[in-house]
Amino acid sequence: MSDFVTAIDFGSSKIALAIGEKRSDGLYVSWYDSKESSGIRNGEIQNEAQVEKTLRAMIETAGKNTGKKISEVITGISGREILFKDMTAEDVKSDSNRIIPSADIVKLTDSRYGEQVDGKIYEVAPQSYDVDDFIGGHEEDMAGMRGSTLTGHYRLFYGKPAIFNSRRRVISDCGLTLKRSILSPIASARAVLTRQEME
Repeated sequence: MSDFVTAIDFGSSKIALAIGEKRSDGLYVSWYDSKESSGIRNGEIQNEAQVEKTLRAMIETAGKNTGKKISEVITGISGREILFKDMTAEDVKSDSNRIIPSADIVKLTDSRYGEQVDGKIYEVAPQSYDVDDFIGGHEEDMAGMRGSTLTGHYRLFYGKPAIFNSRRRVISDCGLTLKRSILSPIASARAVLTRQEME
């Protein structure tokens, strides 16, 4: 497993690339570079050739200066075309005396990516969970409880598939693999806020 992670942010004003080294106390940013972007408007890549040219140069520079071979990247998803909707889902248990494992909560959340929306779901953000009459808990509160119905309350963020597909093509054309994409506002919140602050 690689001991570093590479993140790319495609913004309307600049393209940013950061390399973070995995340490026992978290991630240490060992390289950061940004270039003025062209071919991007309102967070959406419109001229893939222009963006690819800029990104190729940044990757080459980062590799030479860090001695690391970049093969996988994480990228953010942003833009004014990102929409959201709130929804609720239930998992009715056949045995109310059975302890609810964390895996059941994760499965209920992950299944929301299959919801029908007008576009592609980029992020499913859990808001809270209920188990029968116990209302408004987090995953760690509910795992280990007993009950007949597990209910999840979610906020789904979605948008045009083109926003994601253009990023994936540019990254692939640069010889890289897109390991993961994450909604940029959520990534920023997780990086600098505590859970209580995010709520």
